[in-house]
Amino acid sequence: MLVSLSAILSDHHVASAIRQLEWFAQIIFSFCLWAFLRNNQRLILYTHLLVITGFLLVCAGLVFYWNILPNPYEYDWMTMTPYFINIRHFSHYCTAIVILGTAFLLGGSQKHMVLSCSFLLLSICWAFLFWSGSRAGIGSAVLGLFFIGILSENKKQRFLVITILSCLTGYLLSDAITLENYALGLVNAVKRTDFNNLLPGRIELWIFSLKWVKSSFLLGMGADAFRFLPNDNFIVYHPHNILIQFFLNWGVLGTFIFLLLQYRVTRMGYRTLLKGETGWLKGIKASCFSWIVVSLIFGLVDGIYYFAIPMTLTAYSFAVIFLENDKKPRLNFPKTYAIPINRCGIRSIVSVLVILLAFYKFFS
Repeated sequence: MLVSLSAILSDHHVASAIRQLEWFAQIIFSFCLWAFLRNNQRLILYTHLLVITGFLLVCAGLVFYWNILPNPYEYDWMTMTPYFINIRHFSHYCTAIVILGTAFLLGGSQKHMVLSCSFLLLSICWAFLFWSGSRAGIGSAVLGLFFIGILSENKKQRFLVITILSCLTGYLLSDAITLENYALGLVNAVKRTDFNNLLPGRIELWIFSLKWVKSSFLLGMGADAFRFLPNDNFIVYHPHNILIQFFLNWGVLGTFIFLLLQYRVTRMGYRTLLKGETGWLKGIKASCFSWIVVSLIFGLVDGIYYFAIPMTLTAYSFAVIFLENDKKPRLNFPKTYAIPINRCGIRSIVSVLVILLAFYKFFS
């Protein structure tokens, strides 16, 4: 009711109603997915794999686009990213998949094929995240892995080793396609991390947004209000901060209700996570819970709650963490897909690949 009233009182009824209808659809999607997976728990693993596959298809599309460009090193990847308006929007996707992809390290499987695929997946995720050069995304991913590490229990050693190796491999992969752009790449992200230029632009944008909160302090100005603010010195108007976004959209009352609901729902999800799940469900729920927490922290310095992909992944995560522990046998990969691979062979292949990447880095 409060959301509807906010839309009615806003100066842009249609835009506000459309945006809030989109958010309402995300809630319905989360509830329907939860109801479906609750009755089909053996499909949880495949659903998570489907989420990961979507990201890999996007990465494959970027690689294909790279190869068809006449000179990819001079292409404006920052503002003309294929499939995205800006490469920072792609980094939101990378951050979420780095966290959600770690679920496979916490599963009950000891198969070397599963662990090898997990290492390869995380290496690809880290490579594209480092390449995007998002400081907030990289920091949020590290924070998310910290939360997952706390929940990993007896899988801490495996989680730590594969995470470190995948980060190093991802850096080497990203460095192989480093572009001469101050906004891209891990090294450039570190160079830009200076106290004098870290947040001044954000702070100025927040102050500009807060000036308009005063005009509709109680109920806000309606969803997507930033699109209708008078022209100023900013090309991008949205405040890049979840709290200011909610103050602008729904006012103090709406922000308080949202934060209260977010706290209650997250707390309930954490309690269900501690009810003794094992196997793949434990790992998937831990990664989803970590993304929910990290998305809030990430949203304090970036506008991820304006974009469909991180919002959809958050809705998916809420649907998963409330799934009850099934008393049936654990979720496992089908035995028909199990491929016996020698342990020494896997280690040798991984070592050779890392060494080759290192040689390429230092001698190219």
